[in-house]
Amino acid sequence: MKKNLLLTLPIVLLCTILSCKKEGKRNQNTITENTDQYVINAEIEGLKDGTKIYLNRNNELIDSTKVKNESFQFKGTINEPDLVYLHVKQTQDFYTSFWLENEEISITGKKSDFKDLKINGGPIQKSANQLDILNAPLIKTLDEIQNAFNNPDIEVEKLDSLGRLQMPTYSKLRENSKNFIKKHPNSFLSVYLLNMNKMEWEKDSVNLWFANLNKNIKESSYGQIIDNYLSLPDKPQIGEAYVDFELPNTNGDQKKISDLKSKYTLVEFWASWCAPCRQENPNLIEAYKNYKNKGFEIVGVSLDKRKEDWLKAIEQDKLPWTQLSDFKEFESYPALVYSINYIPYNFLIDENGIIVGQNLRGERLDKKLTELLGS
Repeated sequence: MKKNLLLTLPIVLLCTILSCKKEGKRNQNTITENTDQYVINAEIEGLKDGTKIYLNRNNELIDSTKVKNESFQFKGTINEPDLVYLHVKQTQDFYTSFWLENEEISITGKKSDFKDLKINGGPIQKSANQLDILNAPLIKTLDEIQNAFNNPDIEVEKLDSLGRLQMPTYSKLRENSKNFIKKHPNSFLSVYLLNMNKMEWEKDSVNLWFANLNKNIKESSYGQIIDNYLSLPDKPQIGEAYVDFELPNTNGDQKKISDLKSKYTLVEFWASWCAPCRQENPNLIEAYKNYKNKGFEIVGVSLDKRKEDWLKAIEQDKLPWTQLSDFKEFESYPALVYSINYIPYNFLIDENGIIVGQNLRGERLDKKLTELLGS
């Protein structure tokens, strides 16, 4: 499961939509704008006096203010440009995202069109606006597909027809992002797009495009994340040796996958917030019960952010096997090494550390274990 899901794939290519992926911990002291501060002036028709407006970055509150005469303002400084969003908490929450730079930023529009407000800002926002215009027809197509899948009365033929458009549409979005990165090596937006798509593209291509970026851009916080990713071992494939890793268990003790001595070990990536992961847990429990005494083991690797959520889910689902997490979400070392951009995800290794299967669930997992360990 990915955040901001559109069917089964994320919109990781859009610069003004909060990505389902996590960006990792960033050093906010890498680039300083020439301008002293940002000034955000907003005029939004339909907002009542006293309405609280929140300015957020990656689930972190930056500032808040109240509306007066359908207007509000934010002032402050930021060490590095970043994608942020405005949030209005009411009966129905409203969001809109934009690039925060130490520039004058104007936001205008109507409350009824909050997610599509007109935003004029610095050079990054201008580039983002241009890319959004290019991507708009593609996003419209994806919205139609999403609405079709949510409509229980739609004809199967219509659903199949729209479904066939999904992958080509995503491919075109990725192509637009690639072209932007290639043409704009001096843009901060390029390193952002490259970071958000790094696990969707071939590592060699990411390395090439990253090498072509401006030196200051490469030294940005997003650049540091990409540089770290490129230094990681390549993702092992079926038939190859797995890459071992070490993470804290529920008691805070460091444990390696290699510490688990069994004939076959299933490494299961999941999270407390992931509904498909939680739905799969009963199947894993059944497999564990049936094959544990024959040499089968499971280790759960959580991509949670909060320890309390993780521990609560383990208790609720009654998961008896070893659980590991460092609470770095999709930027956790194993998630990066194994290019995890969706969950649930798993791989099965034998006693020699060779990967013998991946994404085994339900009947497929049972069939594989029967094949390997007997019924």
